[in-house]
Amino acid sequence: MRLGKLASAAATWALALSAFALPAFSPQVAEPLIEAKVTGDAGKRQLSVEIAWPSGLKPRFPRDESGAIFDRSVAIAGAARTPFATIESRPDWAAECHREGCRIAYSVDFGKGIVGDRRGGWGFEEKQGIVLAPLVRWLVRPEDRGARGRLRVDFAGGKHLEMVSGVMDGRTNSIDTDLVVMDGPHVVLGDFTHKTIDLPGARIDVAIGTGARGVRDDDLLHWIREGAQDVAALLGRFPLARLQVIVASGGPYAVGSAVTMGMGGASIFVVVGERTRKADLLRDWVMTHEMLHVAFPNMGFRQRWMEEGLSTYLEPLLRARRSRHEPRLVWAEFVRAMPQGLPKEGDQGLDRTFTWGRRYWGGAMFWLHVDLEIRKRTDGLKSLDDVLRAITARGGNVALRWDLAQLFAVSENATGTTVLREIYDDWSGRAVSPDLDALWTSLGVRPEKSDRIRFDDEAPLAPIRRDLTAKFPVPALAATRP
Repeated sequence: MRLGKLASAAATWALALSAFALPAFSPQVAEPLIEAKVTGDAGKRQLSVEIAWPSGLKPRFPRDESGAIFDRSVAIAGAARTPFATIESRPDWAAECHREGCRIAYSVDFGKGIVGDRRGGWGFEEKQGIVLAPLVRWLVRPEDRGARGRLRVDFAGGKHLEMVSGVMDGRTNSIDTDLVVMDGPHVVLGDFTHKTIDLPGARIDVAIGTGARGVRDDDLLHWIREGAQDVAALLGRFPLARLQVIVASGGPYAVGSAVTMGMGGASIFVVVGERTRKADLLRDWVMTHEMLHVAFPNMGFRQRWMEEGLSTYLEPLLRARRSRHEPRLVWAEFVRAMPQGLPKEGDQGLDRTFTWGRRYWGGAMFWLHVDLEIRKRTDGLKSLDDVLRAITARGGNVALRWDLAQLFAVSENATGTTVLREIYDDWSGRAVSPDLDALWTSLGVRPEKSDRIRFDDEAPLAPIRRDLTAKFPVPALAATRP
């Protein structure tokens, strides 16, 4: 259905919404509530959305370059109970909604959205039959991105279509949270089975897609638990009360694409191949990498390299500390891969260069230097580990947005140094190119042929190198339940 048919569609929506309860709108509402009822149809690949919009907020539809939203009808909830009319026939509809409140109804074809606009990963995207559907792409939102208020979304999708998100409670098909979530997390649509991993003071809800895969549910849950335990061993506890993990099944790789989503809630989306074996998961690094993202706050687009670099740097060290990875392999990987983070001609500081190499391995190189400098200045009494534990103690995690001032303050209180601030100030704005060969030599890491390395325990920083992969005790995490 295209815009030429909106007039007849408006009448249909008017009948459908005749029983839709309207809130009592008041121009003095301090915390306005946006209430959305969403019905999904797996066969038609559509969402039908009905919104009770409060006064005091001006609404804005998502951009529609892809044609994802194919029907839009708006009724103004004024004193005269204005009947439904199309947006095109009411050019001042948004202002009227802002002034009086209104009802909004429309449908989204998320199949068409997948084919169309992706704008930096914020469009609809399908992975092995599961659809990533960010709220910002299909839900009407306030024009003022800083607006205060709450969002309530109730979803009904039938037997083969569920909505899963880190901002849901994992046990109902509803979202009830702050409006900040509209800028952040994806919701995910699909057909799932559900499991739960209980942790001390927290839980991981696991939604497993129904596609073909080469491992049992128990193998998947063990893999997720091990990644969580890598991070809990570092921090002393899991960094937040609830995490949603969504597993899509299929594809040619043992572990394919993965993404951690935050802002208001926390979720990890990962694809596991249809021929994946248990042994593949036992030696995999992806889950630990994503779990580290869960433990670090959102820092904004320019500092995305801090998030990716931290996970890239710490992941192999944490697995080595739990005897899940060999220290020699950790350093062999650093020697081989870290030069990808060095600046190339024309590159600027890490805040201004957005290439893959600079984001992941440039970020890892940054955190390695931060960690080493903290250890040197404190004679080994403090490290990057203390910074991350302090972040967790202050409630920081991927569900929250922090600024640099918060991060620096926590780091300085935890370590008694200004190392993080100093190195950030140096590396963020200009293309710093450290001498990695000299660094490896000082750490006692001697590259040899075929990507092999040997250790020189007489090197000046060899004690620090050993400490970076030294074993630590692992907190016990409880078993899985259905």
